[in-house]
Amino acid sequence: MTFSLGHIAFIGIVYILLLFGIAYATERGWVSDKIVSHPIVYVLSLGIFASAWSYYGVIDLAQRYGYGALAYYLGTSLLFLFAPFTLRPLMQLANRYQINSMADLLTFRYHSHSVGGFVTLCMLFAMIPLLALQIQAVGDTIHILTLYNADATQPQSASFGSREMFALFYAAIIAFFAMLYGSNRERHKGLITAMAFESLIKLFGLLAVGGFATYYVFNGFSGIDTWLADNPEHREILQSKTSLSSFHTMLLVFLSTAVSMPHIFHLTAVENRIDDASRIISWAFPLFLFVMALPVFPILWAGIKLESPFPTEYFPLVIPMASGSTTFTIISFVAGLSAATGALIAITLSLATMIMNHWILPATPLRTKKAIYGQLIRIKKTLIAVVIIAGYAFYVSLGNKFTLTDLAISAFIATLQFLPGVIAVVYWSQGNVRGFVAGLFVGMTIWFWGIFVPMLSGDHQYLVDVFDQNFSLGIDLWTEITLWSLALNTITFIAVSRLTKQSDAERYSAELCSQDELSHPVRLTLSCRSPEDMVERLSGRIGESTARIEVDKALLSLDFNPNESRPYALRRLRDEVEANLSGLLGIAMANEIVNTQLPFS
Repeated sequence: MTFSLGHIAFIGIVYILLLFGIAYATERGWVSDKIVSHPIVYVLSLGIFASAWSYYGVIDLAQRYGYGALAYYLGTSLLFLFAPFTLRPLMQLANRYQINSMADLLTFRYHSHSVGGFVTLCMLFAMIPLLALQIQAVGDTIHILTLYNADATQPQSASFGSREMFALFYAAIIAFFAMLYGSNRERHKGLITAMAFESLIKLFGLLAVGGFATYYVFNGFSGIDTWLADNPEHREILQSKTSLSSFHTMLLVFLSTAVSMPHIFHLTAVENRIDDASRIISWAFPLFLFVMALPVFPILWAGIKLESPFPTEYFPLVIPMASGSTTFTIISFVAGLSAATGALIAITLSLATMIMNHWILPATPLRTKKAIYGQLIRIKKTLIAVVIIAGYAFYVSLGNKFTLTDLAISAFIATLQFLPGVIAVVYWSQGNVRGFVAGLFVGMTIWFWGIFVPMLSGDHQYLVDVFDQNFSLGIDLWTEITLWSLALNTITFIAVSRLTKQSDAERYSAELCSQDELSHPVRLTLSCRSPEDMVERLSGRIGESTARIEVDKALLSLDFNPNESRPYALRRLRDEVEANLSGLLGIAMANEIVNTQLPFS
């Protein structure tokens, strides 16, 4: 069975237009707020955690590590299961101080503008493999559907670079979608609803393919039992020593994803519109992951039984394709496309926000003669396109030499390096900026030379001679590199923090993050005497119209009179304006503008 490129393009474009339609209808208010704000929609939007790798690559992980692959679901489920302790403090901080990215959170906690720029750089390197993964998955599946026969033994005629062309076309469409619905400053209601829908589609697709594999290929669960009894070697792989030895490392890697991945943090903490959401996600999202895990092994065994020559990671697509089922092939393709699309959009938006707030805005003065909102939207649209181009360029540079699992594990290990610093946000107020930066630098350096550079050179493993000692590097040694990088990262963080002192401002920020109080009393007097005075002073940096809008919004939020002059009320108004500017410009720029234009006497 083959599909023409026109058929595949039609199916893909119709699905993406459907996402456009859902986002557009939500933004226009055609979808009821009861639906948009429903907890189920919020939980499903978190399903972007299950990217194209969760749909395709996890099958490869199951073949490599057997039951150890369940660490992917178990690690993340444990984090969400204890969300009131692990995620709730971060949600409260994000809501209280208008923190809209991981870089903003760490900048606020360690009270250093340079931290935001460094975190953004590290996060960009970390997420590039995950961007490339989504693009590679779509390019490969289109290539498989259009260029191979049903028995997958003989390729039809293909032009040079067909995968790259398919992937480029897909990346361009997604960039347009993200620029259209993700570049505004407000919470992205339409985008969140669309992401919830795509999670529902990929969950349905994976369950449908799992059911097809179980009842069409094996004739039911009894058929699976009979096949495993006749092929005990496949059952033994599930419990091999190699699988169990890697389980603990994988559990550690996947445990950190919800707090370390920028797009997961954004949706969990920033886009949250539900009161006490931690209680809901503590059981609902683990249940979502549990259901997604159910079809993994039936799909793996069905692909092995059919003796498919395709890579294991694409078994969800080739099982119905090799069986001659057009309906289930289309369902599987759309579900995989959905998984890649949701993750690609969310990752791109989170990275574009961090780059704008911590690289572009500090270095580029905005024109203040008119409202700056339009300027910010144009900057963000440009950055969205740049980020997707960077992901595509990395995908092309790899030349399909690495599996989806290789790319995913590479990204997970890199984001794992942020875990010590994130834990210290709430649970270790003695950690300081020098320790955090030193630890992150050590961990990212080991990852960069141990995994990223070998990946760029196309090597899965190679030897390096250092002082007459041979060291093996590359993605094949990911377990050892993970443990060494995280251990040295943590040790450096703790040691440097113990040996150096915190500044008073940094200690104050650490106390804000570690305590439950809404705010600390500040018994100082502002140099300005009224809200109108605030508008005049802010106008020099953000323009009169923007300053007036933000001050009026703060007055409305606090229910204050425009003629307010009480020192306590003005201090609260100043804090509210700073929080609003944090959501607009990032916490580093907001803090710098407010401290300069609205200083304490």
